Amino acid sequence: MTKIYDLSLDNRSRYVDNLFSYKTEQTYNIGDVVLVPFGMANKTVAGVIIRQNTSLQPSNKIKSIISKLDDAQDLTAADVDIAQYIKDEYMCSYYDAIKLFMPPSGYSKKSENFVTIVELKDAIALKQQIAETRKNAKNKLIFFEKLLASDEINKEDFELEQGFKIKAYIDELVKLGIVELKKLEVFETSSWETKPHKKIILNQEQENAFDTIIDAYNNHDLTPVMLHGVTGSGKTAVYIEVVKYILSKGKTTLILVPEISLTMQTIDRFTSSFEEDIAVIHSGLTKRQRFDQWIKIKKGVSKIIIGARSALFAPIDNLGVIIIDEFHDGSYKSEQSPKYDAIELAEYIAKVKNSMLILSSATPSIASYYKAKQGIYKLATIKNRANNLPMPDVEIVDMLKEIKTGNSSDISRSLKEQMQIELAKGNQVLLFINKRGYSNNLTCDNCGDVIKCPNCDITLTYHKYDETLKCHYCGHTQRVVHTCESCHEGNYIMMNTGTQKIEIEVRSLFPKSKVFRLDKDTATNKESLYEILESFKNEPSSILIGTQMIGKGHDFPSVTLVGVIDADKGMNSPSYNALEKSFNIIEQVAGRSGRGEERGKVIIQTYAKNNPIFAYLSLHDYIAFYNDEIQKRQIYSYEPFGNIISVTVISENEDEARKSASRIKDALIFYNTNNLDGKLKVYNAEPALITKIDNKYRYKIIIRAENEILKKAKKMIDYTVSAKRKVVLTSDNVSVSIDVNPENMV
Repeated sequence: MTKIYDLSLDNRSRYVDNLFSYKTEQTYNIGDVVLVPFGMANKTVAGVIIRQNTSLQPSNKIKSIISKLDDAQDLTAADVDIAQYIKDEYMCSYYDAIKLFMPPSGYSKKSENFVTIVELKDAIALKQQIAETRKNAKNKLIFFEKLLASDEINKEDFELEQGFKIKAYIDELVKLGIVELKKLEVFETSSWETKPHKKIILNQEQENAFDTIIDAYNNHDLTPVMLHGVTGSGKTAVYIEVVKYILSKGKTTLILVPEISLTMQTIDRFTSSFEEDIAVIHSGLTKRQRFDQWIKIKKGVSKIIIGARSALFAPIDNLGVIIIDEFHDGSYKSEQSPKYDAIELAEYIAKVKNSMLILSSATPSIASYYKAKQGIYKLATIKNRANNLPMPDVEIVDMLKEIKTGNSSDISRSLKEQMQIELAKGNQVLLFINKRGYSNNLTCDNCGDVIKCPNCDITLTYHKYDETLKCHYCGHTQRVVHTCESCHEGNYIMMNTGTQKIEIEVRSLFPKSKVFRLDKDTATNKESLYEILESFKNEPSSILIGTQMIGKGHDFPSVTLVGVIDADKGMNSPSYNALEKSFNIIEQVAGRSGRGEERGKVIIQTYAKNNPIFAYLSLHDYIAFYNDEIQKRQIYSYEPFGNIISVTVISENEDEARKSASRIKDALIFYNTNNLDGKLKVYNAEPALITKIDNKYRYKIIIRAENEILKKAKKMIDYTVSAKRKVVLTSDNVSVSIDVNPENMV
């Protein structure tokens, strides 16, 4: 009997994003990957079966499915359900959503147990082939030259890394007797050592948190659980015990962590607690390594999966729990299309797969803690550090006073003195520079005041070229005033601090101490990142200087002093959640101090000592900070009470980007007036904070939407930039990116 299926095709354009109907005599499952003819030329493309279409009747106009790809490529019906959610929620194409679930090798057929080794037998003959090959046959030349340089090549690895097929080239060389082929069986092995198992004994607070989670699980209550515990409280120990319990029930567990370095740390903790095989997925793996991990998960070999946010899309069967560590971290929000929020998405996945979700952090996001207060999340709290360790003492240093008393250094007298004391004892020091994203603002050199937008409570961005201050939310613009409007005594100036500058000064002040720097310039890959962290751990009386990377859950037992060099930098970035992000990262960094035998100390340097955030930080009082911040969010209708949607228009031609952005804005205003009774706020199209990136110009339209009309707003925006693209976009060279509640406004 002829059946008709609707397919999402492997098509990279969001503007050709329909489902296409194909007929077949075979029976397929939702999520199966098949090959079909497409277009006038009937080009063979891959597609995923989304649904069976029972309303269409077979006809000669409907093309036939050619064949099915191997089972390893298939998605499940649950995957297709989740992909549909991603498409609707984050306004991306079917292809962008579907490809998240595909194995790292894409749609290509892949041998799981054997690899082909191409062994060079006649180098002289291969050199002759290279000389005779046309220069425009680039792929062929790449293969020949790589083979000549290495004598043998793993065919599958080469194809995955280079992105093109070489079978035809190999066949040619085999016929000429230049190479021989060997088949080698692949055995899965772990790339890390199994460590002696440590018995975990939970204290009373940890036991209470564990009981809250397990009681909910046993009662089939799948309400997400927020595990809120201070830094060093042993949250990891709690969820290791949870994993043991879930495994005993025959279920699989998924643990997400925000960074590669933290992934390795988490692996170390788990290998010392479990004999089970652990699969790891993160961006630091090669495509081949990712595929091997993917296959282990697909086959059910690994019951414990650890990874970054992309591990959400691993082919996990029989999922029992998703644990998201440091879930406040900004890296859980994707910056590439689809721009999904891994926390939101994990909630939906847990619901679809009937599993538990645990969100762990010392500093939850404001929106998530609001959910806990509203009963949307179940709350488990740990108020004290494990093993009765005290929280570190915090000292707030007024850098304006330092300047007035003759100290122009970025390092205060108090911090310098405390560093001398700790280093002399053989302890370690961590210096954090709160440089988050792009920040360009003016600060009063007398009172620390910064100028904010009167409409949005957002720090205004300084534009030197025309001496203006601009809000990158609503577009409010005003001229620069040089005398402080708050104290009327100081002047507004730029405050700049960088890791390299601090490193030079620290080396000069402490020539006998080993100084390490951890930022994007020094940690260029997972190896260098791991090497810096391990070298620092093993070097007594050493100093680590860094940015965001050093505050993400690392355990440094010998660190007894943390210095926050410029606490104001991130707070004054032009974003509604700048204070939240700054509180979180500073509290996290502070939590690296005093995790060993000695009590820790934290010195926070600021040019705005009277800002209430420093009172909260000095007491490690997240709840007080939350209570203050949630009131502001409600006044200005920021998340969780309202939403910001950023529409970015991108083109190599600035005029096209500007005109297209203006047209989109006009269309949105029209639809808002006629379809939503003007309930949205649609602001003017403005140049992005960083207007030009990678030779492409970027213009933004900001839309404000209350919670009750968010879904309608998304549909309206998606309709405008997709269905009406030919009306609003000046050419096919213009692209549009949509981000709901963006992590930053760059």
